[in-house]
This record gives sequence, C-alpha cells and structure tokens, in this order.
Amino acid sequence: MAGALLLTALAVCGVPAAVAADGTKDAGPGAYASITLDQAVELALKNRPEPKTKLHQAGALKAKSIAAKKLPDPMISGGLAVPFTDPLAFPEASVMISQSFPLSKELKHSSQVFKKQAEAVEAMAGADALDIVYDVKTSYIAVAELQEQIRVLGEIEGLAAVVATSTNARIAAGMGDASMAARAQAEVEKVKSERESLEASLPGRKALFAAAAGIDPASIEQAAFTLPPMPSTDEGIDGAIAKALKSSPEIEAAGAEIAASEAEKKAAKAGFLPMMTVGAGYAYKSDKLMGLMGKDAFMVTIGITVPIWFKKTKAMVDEAGENAAAMASMKKEVEVKIKQQVAMAYAELMKAEAEHRSLVESVIPQITLAHDLTLASYAAGSGDLTDVI
Repeated sequence: MAGALLLTALAVCGVPAAVAADGTKDAGPGAYASITLDQAVELALKNRPEPKTKLHQAGALKAKSIAAKKLPDPMISGGLAVPFTDPLAFPEASVMISQSFPLSKELKHSSQVFKKQAEAVEAMAGADALDIVYDVKTSYIAVAELQEQIRVLGEIEGLAAVVATSTNARIAAGMGDASMAARAQAEVEKVKSERESLEASLPGRKALFAAAAGIDPASIEQAAFTLPPMPSTDEGIDGAIAKALKSSPEIEAAGAEIAASEAEKKAAKAGFLPMMTVGAGYAYKSDKLMGLMGKDAFMVTIGITVPIWFKKTKAMVDEAGENAAAMASMKKEVEVKIKQQVAMAYAELMKAEAEHRSLVESVIPQITLAHDLTLASYAAGSGDLTDVI
C-alpha cells in the first residue's frame, strides 16, 4: 500500500533530476553498495533502447524532409532522324536537357510534413522515457519496501527473542510453566519464518529492477535501496495539472501531428496548380539539307501539365483535413486523460501524506509507549505473555 501511494506521489511530481551514477551498464558483480532512486532513473534512461529507437525513426523522417524539398532530377534526351530512302545517311541529330518544377509551394509543404512528423516521433521518445522512468521507479520502490520490511521483521525477531529470554527467566523463578516458553519461542520462529520468506523473494525483486534499469543483476546483489521521501504538495492540484500538461510529450506529439496534417493539406492543395518543364537543346543539321534546314540550331522548350483531375486532388485535401481534425480531437482527449490521472494521483498523495503525518505524530509514539510499558511490566513479572505478543 505504501509503495503504491509513494509511486503515485512520484508520478505527480514528474521525473527527478538524476545525479551522477557510480556505475555503467556493464558494471560487474557487487558494483553497487547502494543505489538511489535518481541513480536508477539515470541508468535506465542511459541503458534502455526504446527512446533511441524513436530517435532513429525521427532521423529517418528528417532525411525524408530534406529529400522532399528537392526538385526532381533533370532529364537528358536525344533524337536521330534517318530517312527511309537512305538509312546510312545522317541528316539530323539532337540532344536536349529539361527540368520540371511545380508552380506552387508543393515541395516546401511536403518537406514540412516529414519535418513535423519527425518532431512528433521525437516527442514520443520522451513518452517512452517517461514509461521507462515509471517502470524503474516501480521496481525500485518494490525492492526498497521489501528491504525495509525485512529490516523491521529483523527488529521484531530480536524483540521476540528478548521476550523468550524473559519468559525463560520467569519460568526459572517459578512464575510460569513450559507452555509459556513454547509460545514465546513459537513467536520467534514465526517472525523468523516471515523474514526468511521475504529474504528469499528479494533476489527476484532485484532482478526485475535490474531488467528495468538495464543493468547486470549481479551488480546490485548487495546494494541497499532507500525509500525516497514524500514529495511536496505545495504547488496544489492546479499547479500539478498545469505542470503535467506543459511537460506532456503526448500533447507535444499531438501538436506536431496536427501541424504535419496541416502541411499535408497545403501540399494537397498545391495539386490544383500545374507543373512546368523547361528544356534547352542543340540540333545538328546535315549540309545536304537545303536552305535553313541545313543549319545547326539551338532549341528551347516549355511544357506545362494540365491538372484536370480535380476530384482526386480534392479528396486528398479532404483526407488531410480530416487527419488534422482527428489529431486535434486526440490532443483534447490526451489533455482530459492527463487531468484525470493527475487529479487521482494528487488525491492519493494527499491521503498518503495525511496517513504518514498521523503515523509519525500520533500512532507510532503511542504504540511504542504501550509496547515499552507492557514489556517492562512483563519483565518485572506482573504482565501477561499474551499482551506482549
């Protein structure tokens, strides 16, 4: 329960700034005598591959963005005229180079589509990083809680042993029978069994943490884990929500996807405008040709496409518009989801804070006092074993 509450609290406060780790992914057995939550987060972000995958995908889209704004390659063409009556004659030959380009900003908008898509993927790399942080925090706190439970059970076992010793002393003084000693020793064995059971599960918990952090399980075999303190709630629920919305990679990614769809819509609209092709060439003329037909010539050509398939282009424009509207709606969904999650987490944090304050200020002091008085009374020979246990 405490771990769930603490994890909820950490989720509200976001990712802590990591301190320098004293090891690497390849750290050997026993490399860590202790490890903090911040070190765990830093190691996980360094070693886990998920964000790197997204960043490579974003790099590919950036490369496509550069390619998309370039003109198509020019074309070189040639021709040879041979009369049917004299196939061996060589009266005319020509060569020409031409270049096509749009009469719109289609290339610019197409490039922008890939650029914004790259930004969206980069933002989702941040989302992957947050998932990793949550994963490693969950496993870290599970280990820290287990170690704390083992420590507390060790103290209880020690107290039970004291009670057993005191019971034996009372029996020796004629103030009890063998059944009291058996009950006292049974309590010692019970606590010892619980402690040993938890200790047996500790390597498995540490192995789960090691997988989350991307490190060798052997490197943390002897490492001590420490439960982090409860984060502050001074910023209030409104501040927590505003912070979460501002730093959310999902919202950032949705905004980039909206921009990509808008650019795609502009690129589709550019399809209503024609493409132009400009060419220049040289023609060789045989001296056997009469008059001007026998003189070499330079040539210039101009061509233009006729965009007549308006329905196809309009459908592409409509598709891009619908994609933009869908992403805008998705962004609002993400915002609502974040607000709900932060509100629930903040409520759990406030509850945990109140429970912790009550335990520290009231419950634990009273229980400690009652325990000390009961144990002292029993040691003096006036208390009952049942009250001590």
